[in-house]
Amino acid sequence: MEDLKKLPFVTLVDMLANHTERVMHLLKEGITGKDYDAGKAMIKLLTAEIERRNKKRERRTKR
Repeated sequence: MEDLKKLPFVTLVDMLANHTERVMHLLKEGITGKDYDAGKAMIKLLTAEIERRNKKRERRTKR
């Protein structure tokens, strides 16, 4: 997987949407396990990177 810090913000948001959709589909189908766990882990990573960038942007705009 590419380093998330190098990806454009819009790509991160698209990836978050795609992974969220997949995890929701798995939940609706009653499927848990490796795919579900991997999807949730990726959602957490993507969310953390998006939040990190938002905080960084907020600090810059407060100056």
